[in-house]
Amino acid sequence: MNNLSEQAKESRDKILKSAEELFSTQGFDGTSVREVAEKAGVNKALIFYYFKNKEEILQCLFDKLIHDMKQEALKGLTEEKFNMMEAGSLVPDHDKLKFSSAKDQMELYLDAAIRKSLDFYLERKNIIRILVAESLKKGERSSLIFRATDLLTEKEGDSISNVIEQKGVKLQIDNDALVNRFFTGLMPVLSFAVYFDEWKEHYHMSDEEFKEAFIKSYKSTFGNQYRF
Repeated sequence: MNNLSEQAKESRDKILKSAEELFSTQGFDGTSVREVAEKAGVNKALIFYYFKNKEEILQCLFDKLIHDMKQEALKGLTEEKFNMMEAGSLVPDHDKLKFSSAKDQMELYLDAAIRKSLDFYLERKNIIRILVAESLKKGERSSLIFRATDLLTEKEGDSISNVIEQKGVKLQIDNDALVNRFFTGLMPVLSFAVYFDEWKEHYHMSDEEFKEAFIKSYKSTFGNQYRF
């Protein structure tokens, strides 16, 4: 029974991975369930056993991305960060942290944090391509991209805001904070992931050159700030 369950999970994951690759290159509307089945090497009927339709496959991909983003954010709320706050090195300001000094150690900390975030999104660039493309269409999926920003305003269970507030930090999530987080915090990083391959090829940059240039630009936008 356990082996069967594991096999079923493997088949389902294979379908999702194949769908992600096809949706990111051909578009969601331009990909048929038959093509997903062929790429996954499974019978078309098996897809409808695990998923109601193609729309549910897409929703599962988006749900996984948002789940990963939340877990990554929670993982980033390390004791080191809170210790730096207690020491006065990091100061809460609305939905972000601000460095109280411009020491080299702080710069290294910020560089490492941004680089880690870039690597996280690059590993998921295919589904991010799909998310951005689908969010530009009118309809139910147009607001899906906002779910990433909504993670900060969730209040139930192991939400990001609850974990932060348990450490004695009260976030102020007003309209300015939401606009700032989405348009100057999230969107530049998503754009980096979406255009990563094409930008490198067009401007003949290596992975490292592109990352370093982006980090420098990103830091100049935020100054000495680091977002939760």
